[in-house]
Amino acid sequence: MSFIAAWNYFYCRTSLNELRWMHREEFPAGLSYHDMLYMNIIAITPDCTVSGLAEMLGVSTPGVTEKVNGLVRKGLVEKVRDSVDRRVFRLCLKPEIAAVYESWGRFSGEMETQLLQKYSKNDLALFTRILKDAADYDRTSEAK
Repeated sequence: MSFIAAWNYFYCRTSLNELRWMHREEFPAGLSYHDMLYMNIIAITPDCTVSGLAEMLGVSTPGVTEKVNGLVRKGLVEKVRDSVDRRVFRLCLKPEIAAVYESWGRFSGEMETQLLQKYSKNDLALFTRILKDAADYDRTSEAK
């Protein structure tokens, strides 16, 4: 299998797994893929703010504010006032939603254990570096 075919397969399977996970776990009904995208970014971004989220996504701050407010209303995300700069609100997952994300982390740990039964630690370390480099590839940087 070529790299491109493997990458497309990986991306598709990951998206499908996430969609299945989203419908199987303790998420409320009617959660959209965009909701999940926002929550995924909030989950992995320390000190996430609406403006930082807008910058990452390349969309307007008012649009992100509207989406985040919807996630707050659904009880998935909370805004926490910064202790130093009281004008700033940090975004974080509600504790019960963060717990669901922890279950995904356990799944990842199980996957790593299975991979280590098939591949050496060195193989997995190389794969990890390649995967990170591929994830960090920014297609938009070509236009700059």
